[in-house]
This record gives sequence, C-alpha cells and structure tokens, in this order.
Amino acid sequence: MKRMMMISLILFMTSLLSGCWDSEELADLSIVTALGIDKEEDKYKVTVQILNPSELAGDTLTTRSPVNSYTETGDTLMEALRRLTTTVPRRMYFSHLRIIILGEEFARDGIAGILDLLSRDHEMRTDFLFAVVKDDSAKNVLEILTPLEKIPANKLWGMIQTSEEVWSGVASVEIDELISAVTSKGKEASITGLQIIGDPEAGSKLPNVENIVPFTMIGAYHEGAFQDDKFVGWLNENQTRMLNNIANKVKSTVITIPCGEKGNLSLEVLNSNTEKKAKVKGNTPTIDVTITKQTNIADVSCVLDLTDSTEITRLQKKVEKDLGKLMEESVKGIQEMGTDIFGFGEEFKKNHFTYWKTVENNWDDVFSNQLEVNIKLDVQIKGTGTTNQSFFNDIQNPMNQKEE
Repeated sequence: MKRMMMISLILFMTSLLSGCWDSEELADLSIVTALGIDKEEDKYKVTVQILNPSELAGDTLTTRSPVNSYTETGDTLMEALRRLTTTVPRRMYFSHLRIIILGEEFARDGIAGILDLLSRDHEMRTDFLFAVVKDDSAKNVLEILTPLEKIPANKLWGMIQTSEEVWSGVASVEIDELISAVTSKGKEASITGLQIIGDPEAGSKLPNVENIVPFTMIGAYHEGAFQDDKFVGWLNENQTRMLNNIANKVKSTVITIPCGEKGNLSLEVLNSNTEKKAKVKGNTPTIDVTITKQTNIADVSCVLDLTDSTEITRLQKKVEKDLGKLMEESVKGIQEMGTDIFGFGEEFKKNHFTYWKTVENNWDDVFSNQLEVNIKLDVQIKGTGTTNQSFFNDIQNPMNQKEE
C-alpha cells in the first residue's frame, strides 16, 4: 500500500512539472509595442509598431530598422487588426503594448468603441498609456525613429512618465482611469498630447538617428480635453499644469516668479497636496480648493537677502498671489470649454447627492456658468539649497567684497 501511494505521489508531482499547454514560441510571435488608431473616411485605420528582434540584439544600428510598422483599415477595430495578418508575417502579440496613440480626427468622433474592445481583450495588460496626436495622424508618429531609445514606443512611454514626474506638464492615463472618466457624469477625461516636430517623412529614415540633431522628433503637447468620449480641444501649458495641481497629480515641478527689476526666482516643489471641498450656498455650487506646497529655492537671478526671514515670508506671499491668479485664469479658461476634467462634479456626487441629482443631467452648463471655484494656496519655502545668498548680490554691490 505504501509503495502504491509513493508511486501515485510521484506521478502527481510529475504532472505539475509539465509545460504550459497554451505556450507559444517567441519565434512564432510579432511583439507589438505601440498601436495607432486613425480615421479614414468611415473606417478605422490601424497601425502597429512591431519589434525587429535581430536588430535589437546588437548595440549599434545597422541598415535595418529596429522596428517595423504595418497599417490596415477595417469597419471595426477588430476587423482592421485581423486584416493586418495579410502583411504581418507572425501572429501579433499585445502583452508588451506600451502606448496607444489616437489621431486627433479619430478622437473627435469618439473613442468609446475602441475602449470596449481594449478592455475585453484578455491578452492586453492594463498598464499601457494613451496619447492624442495634435494636428496629425497616429500612423505618422509610429513611423518616426527616435534617438537614445531604439524602440520608439519606449521613448514615448518614458517621455510621458518623466515629464509627469519632474515637470507636471502632462499626466499619464491608463485604460482603467480613462474608462472611469468617460463613463462618469461628474468627471470628463483628459489625455496627454503628442506633436511631431519636423518632417515626418525624414523622421522615418535611419539618418534621423544618426545625426547629433535629429531631423524629426516627437514631443509632448499638454493635455487634450474630452466631453463624454469625444475630443473637444487642447489645453495650453498653464492650464495643463493647473489641472494636474487641482487633480493632485503633481509629484515635482518648478514654480518661477519675477523678482527684482529684470530677474526671476525658481522654486523646486518637493511636495504638493490638494484638497477639494464642495459646498452649496443657496442655489450656487462652490468648490474650495486648498493646495499646500513645500519648496526649496532653486534658482535666483536677482538681489535677495535669503538670510532674512521676512524676505522669505514676502516671497511665499508673492508666490501664493502670482500662482493663485494663474490658477484662477486657467480654471476659468477650462470652464469656458464646458467640460469638467477636474472632476468637480464627483465632489458634489459624494458630498451633496441630493443637490447633485438636480443638476446631474445639465452639469456641463452648471460647471461652465454657475460653479464658483475658490483657490487657496499655502506655499512654504523650506530651504535655500547649499548656499544662503546669491552671487548676484556681489555683482550688484561689488564694494561688498572689497570691504570684506
């Protein structure tokens, strides 16, 4: 009996060591790193960027591109993707997808249809990013070769992540967050913009990465605002940065204010926190936004006595005043667009549900014409870096050094 039990146990353990029944060989797959979606008349135009493994194995570029792009059209996104099999030599594999790029013309018609497919596909992970191309097509973006990064999709993903972390000039958005914003009545979606800088045709050739200065580059372009699932317009840089402030997405950035007669002073933001509170005064909806920032002085090009505590206090008040004014102007500009990308409606939904039910169906109008937004800033200067004074003091007052 013991012998039979031992044999049974060995057979059972052997079964656990068997390979995956649905595994596929890497040599049989085309690894897709980026997906572009454009509009062509009433059809979907789909472009995929696929790795060229033989070129990525070495340290230097050869006469072959490290990636290849393929384009096809169809009545639906799935049809267009399946049509790609007529030109792509292997089955496409989407588990390493880094970014989905939407042409502006396509985004204006609505993106709900593609979100449905992307959320259903079991092969796709949910950590890829979205971007919209300003005044151009996703196809053109995916045909541009990029310096430093052999894989253009990695360049775009890294650029968005880095800019978000150190500048707050864009904000990364993944599919779960995008679907939540598109389906919510109290918040609208916004997606990072991309722009082609230079000649798209020159950017698709290898010399683009062989020169010190590339002929063509892809840069981030602020945020694109949506209403329901349709793209409605671009934010400017100030509006984008203020949106990220109010949305509590600022990790680090720089605040610059004028100082002296011609100089400027820059503060490095070390920590930023935003709190929003919805109120209803009579029939007037109000949002109080409180933003607290801890900063260090990073760059001074004017004469200041940074050892004087009253001077530091004066600077803090000036930053609060100047930045507060800029934020108010940016909020009003976005209110004029008529799309609540701040998510103020969700604050009323959570805290004043009875009132929210009365304005839910016309919230865009309330947001644009009735909502009052009050912004309060608390800026704290914690340090001055490795020196207390700026050498500008000595330049402006050379006698100080001689007297010393």
